[in-house]
Amino acid sequence: MAAAAPTRFAGGSHTPGPLERPLCQRSAIAGKLEAGAQEQYNALMREGLAARVPTFFRWFYRKHGRAFPWRERGVPAFGILVAEMPLRQTRAEQVAAIWPELMARYPAPSDMAHGDPGELYAILVPLGLGRQRVEALISASAALVTRHHGKVPKSLEGLAAIPHLGLYSANATACFA
Repeated sequence: MAAAAPTRFAGGSHTPGPLERPLCQRSAIAGKLEAGAQEQYNALMREGLAARVPTFFRWFYRKHGRAFPWRERGVPAFGILVAEMPLRQTRAEQVAAIWPELMARYPAPSDMAHGDPGELYAILVPLGLGRQRVEALISASAALVTRHHGKVPKSLEGLAAIPHLGLYSANATACFA
């Protein structure tokens, strides 16, 4: 089998691996990408592939998605942010077990920022890393209160600037909130 020719992109070249070759060979966009025009690639993404991505993810979620309380309609942005922070290094089922109590006790950033760290620790202790999680949630809530008037920012830049949130959680919050 002959080696695949490198595909030229604006930023350099890429030789498709064995798993990529069949897709690249069948792809309607492969020939246009080889021309080296990033603008053509961007136009294709806008016109075709990008338009189908949301449909795919809705279908995939309906078929394979798991139900969690923070995914229900009407959950405020703060509830999603509060779910995303403990989800790091923790199974979602574990977070789902404590999230309703967490949101009942701390429904708004000001409640959590000014709440009793001992009470928050008692809720979070089943997840492990209790002290770190308490510090992170209180710090993030305090930042929301002082920098954003108690509101969760809508922009990725605003979310990424919240202490202890991280880029992955900021993206998830921006996506689902």
